[in-house]
Amino acid sequence: MQCEWLGERVAAPSLKHVVSNVLNKKTAGNWGPNATFRFPARDGTGGIWKAVAKTLPQDRFKFGQSVQRIDATNKVAHLSDGSSIAYRSMISTMPLDQITEMTEEAANLRPISRGLVYSSTHVIGVGIRGVLPPRIGDKCWLYFPEDDCPFYRATVFSNYSPYNCPQEDVKLRTLQTADPALSSQVDTQTERAGPYWSLMLEVSQSTQKPVDEEKLLADSIQGLVNTGLCSPDDEIVSTYHRKFHHGYPTPSLVRDGQLKQLLPELRDKYSIWSRGRFGSYKYEVANQDHSFMVRPPSLSLLDAARRRGRRRRFGAIRPPLLTFSTALTPPFSRYRSALRRSTMCFLAASSFRLWVSDVLPVLRRGIRRTSRRERSSEPDTDSRTRPYPSSTPTGVP
Repeated sequence: MQCEWLGERVAAPSLKHVVSNVLNKKTAGNWGPNATFRFPARDGTGGIWKAVAKTLPQDRFKFGQSVQRIDATNKVAHLSDGSSIAYRSMISTMPLDQITEMTEEAANLRPISRGLVYSSTHVIGVGIRGVLPPRIGDKCWLYFPEDDCPFYRATVFSNYSPYNCPQEDVKLRTLQTADPALSSQVDTQTERAGPYWSLMLEVSQSTQKPVDEEKLLADSIQGLVNTGLCSPDDEIVSTYHRKFHHGYPTPSLVRDGQLKQLLPELRDKYSIWSRGRFGSYKYEVANQDHSFMVRPPSLSLLDAARRRGRRRRFGAIRPPLLTFSTALTPPFSRYRSALRRSTMCFLAASSFRLWVSDVLPVLRRGIRRTSRRERSSEPDTDSRTRPYPSSTPTGVP
């Protein structure tokens, strides 16, 4: 692995503090970039994107179908149900090594994309009857480099929110004890009330680290006993196991060189903008927040058109995520739409340059326009139909 990914993913501790804490047997508090974070009370992180999706036109979604083939020459995506969708530009979040396989015109890129390295991830959930043990306390997740368990990370999911597990009055049947040999000593037939707590385990799999998938759930539960996360007599009321074939992109030594060939050619030749965890194939910017804040290609295209001297209208971008108050006072009330859309351009692109180039000129023009009207006795009959003064130079929004 190369080391370029470390800056975004690994917090650099202070050597002085590390030595001091070890000698004084102290735990470093509020350390690392995610020492404090927000998490939805209900529905997990998926609830965020479901809420965002509700703000968009529902007829734009197609579920239960997948892209089978891409005709990049004619810009048509063929779906698994036999239908097809024509496009001008495609934003793809599918794995980069898969999109080259289904795009016939990208056959020359396949030898490169097939060299991209990744690992699969098994997500295992375990629901347990009882009160969260004091030995775990308020911990959110723990890492396990030892070889006495198959998982490398355990997340105490019920600590994120009390709604991440059934409420105490819900009655569930015990499936087994953590040590299956003790299952005969508990009632596994009757549904009984809680309380409950839960764990989410992650197991990595790759050519360098094979796992026995058929025994993985049982091995993981045994690992919970081995590591002390569970007692042998803990009652397990639910289990979950799902494999994500593409789990984590691996930052190999040649990865950056591969991406410099793959991404520009897909974009420039076929108008395919590959984004997201496996679309960009960069582990260091592969979390949900990173993927969401990747500059939308539509903004890049519009910005490029503006630099070439073309005039664009704000109607080309209409983000549904932010609504400004209608109570803005003059001169800003006349420029509410421009402000709203320009501000969303700034939020979506996370670019101070867009804020300076798009919003500030609007504010300046609005203030100057109002001052001129106050000095003039003639009414401005044209202000409601034109978003900018007639002196707006070509190429400026």
